[in-house]
Amino acid sequence: MEDVSTEAEYDQTIAEINRLLRKGEANLSPEEAYHPFPEAPGYRILKHYMHVRGLRQIDLQPILGSRGVTSEIVNGKRSITKEQAKRLGALFGVSPAVFKGMAGFFDRIPRSNRSPKG
Repeated sequence: MEDVSTEAEYDQTIAEINRLLRKGEANLSPEEAYHPFPEAPGYRILKHYMHVRGLRQIDLQPILGSRGVTSEIVNGKRSITKEQAKRLGALFGVSPAVFKGMAGFFDRIPRSNRSPKG
């Protein structure tokens, strides 16, 4: 599998995954098959969960790291690591893939190639 480098490639990848899911050909866990990955970058998903729980950046520092690292993650300037995704998943009661899985593809798209909605 090649890296996804543009939003158009990301959209194409999601469409192919959804096609495979409909045909039952994807090799995914039951959780992944019944709860599709969000089509948003990890930091935006994190902001959503923070809003729902009424959390501030300072509340996530024990999970994400220093004040600077936490700020960079929440503002989309730094990607969420696998270990941070595991801790966030445990905190919010969701799969770590919510923060790293398909959303991780979007995180690797250079900001200059993203549409304004990203």
